[in-house]
Amino acid sequence: MKLDIKNSIRWLTFVVFLLSLVSGYFLYISYYKYQDSKKLVKFVKLSNELSNLMINIANEKVISNIFILTKADIPYLTKKLYQARSHTDKSISKILAINENDTDINKLKDLLRKIEKIRNKVDNLQSFKDNYTAITNLILSYQRKNLQFNYLKELRAEIDMVLSLTKAINRNILENSIVSFYITNNKPIPEKIYTDMKRDIVSIDASLPLEFLPINPYKNINMMYYKITLNDLIENRKIVDYINLNYYNTGEFYGWTIDVIDWNSVINKHISMLNQIKSNVNKYILTTANNIKEYNFNILLISMILFIISIILQLASYFIEKGIQRSIDTLSESLNSLAKILKEEAKVDISTNEGQTEAFHIIKESIKQINEERLKADSANKAKSTFLANMSHEIRTPINGVMGFIDLLKMTKLDDTQKEYLNTIEISAKNLLLIINQILDISKIEADKMELYIEDFDPCKEFSDTINIFSAKTSQENISFLTFIDPNLPKVIKGDVLKLKEILTNLINNAVKFTPRDGSIKVQIILKRIKNNKAKIYFEVVDTGIGMTPDQVKKIFAPFTQADSSTTKKYSGTGLGLTIVHKYIEMMNGKIQVSSKYNKGTRFYFDLEFEVVDKEKCVNEELNYIVDILGSKNIEYLLKYFDNLGVDYRVLNNIANVKSELLIVAKEINEDEKHYLDKKYIKVICLDEKQDINNCISVLKNPIFPLSLYKSFQNLFKQGSLNNNPFKFKKALIVEDNIINQKLLEIILNELEIENDIASNGEEAIKLFKENRYHFVFMDLSMPIIDGYTATKTLREIEKERNQKPIPIIALTSNVLEEDREKFFKAGGSEFLAKPTTQTVLIYTMLKVLKKGF
Repeated sequence: MKLDIKNSIRWLTFVVFLLSLVSGYFLYISYYKYQDSKKLVKFVKLSNELSNLMINIANEKVISNIFILTKADIPYLTKKLYQARSHTDKSISKILAINENDTDINKLKDLLRKIEKIRNKVDNLQSFKDNYTAITNLILSYQRKNLQFNYLKELRAEIDMVLSLTKAINRNILENSIVSFYITNNKPIPEKIYTDMKRDIVSIDASLPLEFLPINPYKNINMMYYKITLNDLIENRKIVDYINLNYYNTGEFYGWTIDVIDWNSVINKHISMLNQIKSNVNKYILTTANNIKEYNFNILLISMILFIISIILQLASYFIEKGIQRSIDTLSESLNSLAKILKEEAKVDISTNEGQTEAFHIIKESIKQINEERLKADSANKAKSTFLANMSHEIRTPINGVMGFIDLLKMTKLDDTQKEYLNTIEISAKNLLLIINQILDISKIEADKMELYIEDFDPCKEFSDTINIFSAKTSQENISFLTFIDPNLPKVIKGDVLKLKEILTNLINNAVKFTPRDGSIKVQIILKRIKNNKAKIYFEVVDTGIGMTPDQVKKIFAPFTQADSSTTKKYSGTGLGLTIVHKYIEMMNGKIQVSSKYNKGTRFYFDLEFEVVDKEKCVNEELNYIVDILGSKNIEYLLKYFDNLGVDYRVLNNIANVKSELLIVAKEINEDEKHYLDKKYIKVICLDEKQDINNCISVLKNPIFPLSLYKSFQNLFKQGSLNNNPFKFKKALIVEDNIINQKLLEIILNELEIENDIASNGEEAIKLFKENRYHFVFMDLSMPIIDGYTATKTLREIEKERNQKPIPIIALTSNVLEEDREKFFKAGGSEFLAKPTTQTVLIYTMLKVLKKGF
């Protein structure tokens, strides 16, 4: 039976239409609930501020009336008035900052701006227009109007309670205003005013049905204090009732027996507590409304997405129907073709049940056949790997004999031609052995028989030995070969050192092979960190060779492949080296990465982790020697070594600026410069053995390694031919107001070959420090204008602003009390010396701060 594709699509369209109706309904409902909750959240936030303003403004009004009516300068009352005004001002500033386009709020802002005029009249004991009551009425009107709005049914009870609390607060404010006024005037309350006030006032505010709320309305309220305040208020109200009722019945008024300040204080406390209860209810409303808003926003978003999707699906249904039919026709044709490959005669139409059954049968049989072919291929690959491994072993045996007899022949007497032929045979045999080894490694990797052999080794020595193999080849090809092996590497680590050396050998060998004459190769091995007894080491090999295109980079790690097939003839090779490198690094839980630009060069880099056996550094001691370097050619890594080994150096362009007794020449120098070196008896270290310099006492040939560099320098200085002054090239600032002490310190520093400047006070010291770079500062503490403590603190601030390394600031002072020491060190001082001092103590202190790393 044929499937009715079109009717199926139409049914789907109908379902999508129903989905659009449902999502549209929820979109409508959630939108209005979301808007209502937004309005409620906005109102509640404003309501809290308005309630605070209403309470503060009413309190200020009562205190203002009392202040005017007393007409006496009472400090306590004046203080109360200014406190009330301060609270009101805070509320006013918050209301004026609100951006709310509402008639009542705008009127309220206008009235609030006139408060200052009223206050001026109060200060002058003049009667004033009662804007306070107008403000209170506006606030109440706004809150009543907005609270009666049907926001959310879920919060109807809480919103009604807020309205009741607002009315209760207002009634208490009104009561406070009336009673305070008549107590201050010492008059009874007129009967009509009293009757109206009692009619509007709830005698016990606690009668509000707060217990029906889903929260604790008394949060942050001390219930004992609340009850005491309420009882005090009830007692005060009884007194007010008694005095007024007695007056209405007898016509006699004997004065008020209650103090207006006491009355105002008690009722204000009660109003504040009612406001806190209202704030608690508002917080609950705010939290619930926010939750409802968030929930309805999510529903709104989902409904909108579903609605849009349903519309898109309806629009797309026509095109889907046509597309599905085209796909069915195409798939049927493909299955018919697949059936022919399986040598089955079939006419498949997957729009029928029979056609679908036939299609499943064809697919099942195809998968079965593909699996059989895959198993055959896997078996063939294993056989190939086994064959390669066996052949590699078989070939190694006769090769071993060939190389053995080559060594024996080299010991015999040979003429030049025979030696040349023998060298050619030896090179060919070694190349053949390398190829066999690579094939054997690949066959082991493919057969999953390659294992790591973990042992302890010295990384500095092993890496140096491996890299050094290529020094002769790079020298022959005139390739600049620069290396940096981090002196901070641990002395002993655990790993498969043979495979690591093979990785480095393959990468450097490739760099040499593909780098033309006069090019450059750089090798870096850097310690990144030691954490949990694991050393993370970074390896990098960079060349300026032929480079690769992005497409070539993608296939360089495949076996028996080179980036470009044309390079095989030109540069030779099996294409196995990088495959082996890639596999070895993966076995060591690393990942090799490559970046390359065609005709520009290539960079290989990776990180590996090793267990640390001995944390001591490869080179654990510092050299602390001073050298000058003339020129900047190929000294990038040499300077890194010097920084790590503690060598103090200066890179110069002019030979006339040489001051050290030891000079490293890193450029081609002319005859005049050679003559200058001879004349000055300057000892020279050459970076190239081809340099013809008479005073050359040592040659540092690339590649340079940390241990060999350390030993070379140590040997040079042990011979006694070089005087090593640790203070050479240093410069000091003497801050001292005593001329004799200035001269004494200047003589000592000159003998140590330390340049120096002199400042007579802290102000001069700060100026010189900003203009010059010093290695030491000798600071007197008692000086005119700016003392040593302030100057020290200022120098440290300058260093911090300039992001400079702190230099030693050594106090040289007669202030020897313990508090002087503490004050100096707190200002940023380094060492503290008391006057008088000796040259020996001074030198010891300077060496001490140098050793600390200043």
